[in-house]
Amino acid sequence: MLTTSHSVVYSNKQLPICKLFSAPCLLSFTENTECCDLVVNVLEAKDLIGPNRTENVSDSYVRVFLLPDKEATIQTKVYRGSNSPSYKERFLFSLNPREQSQRSLCFHVYSTDLLSHTLIGEGEIRLGDISLRQPVTTWVTLTDTGQKGTEFGEVMFSLSYLPTAERLTVVVVKARNLKFQSESPGDAFVKVSTISFLCFEHT
Repeated sequence: MLTTSHSVVYSNKQLPICKLFSAPCLLSFTENTECCDLVVNVLEAKDLIGPNRTENVSDSYVRVFLLPDKEATIQTKVYRGSNSPSYKERFLFSLNPREQSQRSLCFHVYSTDLLSHTLIGEGEIRLGDISLRQPVTTWVTLTDTGQKGTEFGEVMFSLSYLPTAERLTVVVVKARNLKFQSESPGDAFVKVSTISFLCFEHT
């Protein structure tokens, strides 16, 4: 269960000292035993590359999940103008110590521009494999996921939002290069869902 999505920006003097490993996303975490909170600090990433592997990422952000409750999501602010962003944000998850061995932290790194948000990498840490009695600071290796979406084809859609009516209009335009499990193409449909930080609102 997510207790808060509020983030705190750290100064360089407040960051923990750490040994760097060969991996692109740096984070630290520890357990607050007084209130059973898991404290997650998303610190920085290094040398992010776009999904086409030919250009660096300029603007990016990180989403964090405490599995298996993937619908409880928090994310950093968008860091602009660098492929080695320094996020320096702090988040809290509610964590029952008895459930630590069944929980994992999952990190999704996205590149973003005016028209799109693209997943470019993901990493996971199993909490049962580490001790939270002392703060842990480590680099997390990101798996390249930038091309996963193109394996099954592409969908074009448009979005428009009317603030006065609080209405979001989604137009599914077309799809192309769809891949089916069978050799002969079948019928296709598109499922659209809106998701809040805590639950599915509508499908």
